[in-house]
Amino acid sequence: MKPHLSSLLTLFLFLFLTFPLFGQSKKECYLFVGGNIGEQKGVVDKIVRPLISSFVSPIKNVPPSGITSSEQQSSCFYEVSITMVDDSMNLSITGQRTPVNLNGVSKSNRSFPDNVRHSTLRILYNELSKTQKQEICQKYGELLIDECPQNQRLIVVFLKESDRNRESVVKESRKNLVSGFESLVGSIEGVDFIGVSEIGSNESLEDSLIRIMDERGSNSSLLVSTEWEFQKQETSMWKGLVSMTVSLDSYSFRDGGLVNRGGFPIEPQRIPIRKWGKTKSFQKKNLQRITKKITSKWSDSDLRDFVLSINN
Repeated sequence: MKPHLSSLLTLFLFLFLTFPLFGQSKKECYLFVGGNIGEQKGVVDKIVRPLISSFVSPIKNVPPSGITSSEQQSSCFYEVSITMVDDSMNLSITGQRTPVNLNGVSKSNRSFPDNVRHSTLRILYNELSKTQKQEICQKYGELLIDECPQNQRLIVVFLKESDRNRESVVKESRKNLVSGFESLVGSIEGVDFIGVSEIGSNESLEDSLIRIMDERGSNSSLLVSTEWEFQKQETSMWKGLVSMTVSLDSYSFRDGGLVNRGGFPIEPQRIPIRKWGKTKSFQKKNLQRITKKITSKWSDSDLRDFVLSINN
């Protein structure tokens, strides 16, 4: 091989082996975290540090003795600043003398510490290259609802009765409603049914939904509440009636927060009872009957359209 070709090949191999993948720099920088976050700086650092290291450039530790102001002025570093306003968190990342420019701000209404991870990833997604955006979506697509294409991951959440006795009676009959939702959602392409949960009536609705959806990796939810009543009303054919109304509201994550996407009208139902009773087993039996009727009477096509509209 000619000498100059050998030299070119050696140079090419050196550049190939040392050139950062996906635009990532090998230059190490410091990371500083500040803002009105109390004693949570360490938690924020543990979340942000690996994300910047993975997608931007390696982060080196500040020595135990610290660094002088002159050292800081000559070093490259990323600065994370957090401001809390009520339940919203504003997170900014700026870089000084960094090999990769990073300068962005993001807001998130999610619960801590998911709001830190969510905001950091949104900034990285907006600031980095197309190739890196794809890599971020592959790894963290379920968090970046607004940025990354994905399936709808739907969770059904029941609003529990405030009265324990009523809750114990109606709880079992909810399985019929769950079966109806699961059967319907299972037939919709692009929608994954990921489970069922409950919220107490004395809890904050929005905070509880955000927490549950974060924990389960859900980006949309159906909040289900029921109103039911037994009425003793004797006729020649029956001894009384049981009636039930099911309310259905949809929620999804948008722009870092939870958004109510509206409700679905389900026709109230009523069925006669031929043999009256006062026991819990009597109530459970008839609540089972009426929930089966509700799922048989709702419009599958309309409910399907409603589910599909949640993330649009």
